[in-house]
Amino acid sequence: MVDDYVRAFMMMTEQLSATMAYLMLPIGAMLDAKHQLESKRILQTMQAEALKDYEPSDQMCRFGTFVRSVAQTESRAALEKGIVNEMLMERYRNVNDGISSEGYA
Repeated sequence: MVDDYVRAFMMMTEQLSATMAYLMLPIGAMLDAKHQLESKRILQTMQAEALKDYEPSDQMCRFGTFVRSVAQTESRAALEKGIVNEMLMERYRNVNDGISSEGYA
């Protein structure tokens, strides 16, 4: 009778061990998924920080636009200065539509 109980407990222990080993597969898969999601979250956080660090700020964009505007204004001012200077020289020399428009009298 004791031998029957011992044998039954041995078989139950073997069956429980096999069942627990079989149930470890889904638990291991969940742990693997947890670690993968944590790693992915860390990588996405690092990518977001890198994007934030290397993206130009609003002030930098405004400064670049201002510098471009200043360069255009300077070139336009130089062009207009030349045009006004030419008009004044023509008036001073009385070249167009004047008595001596053909040259010196």
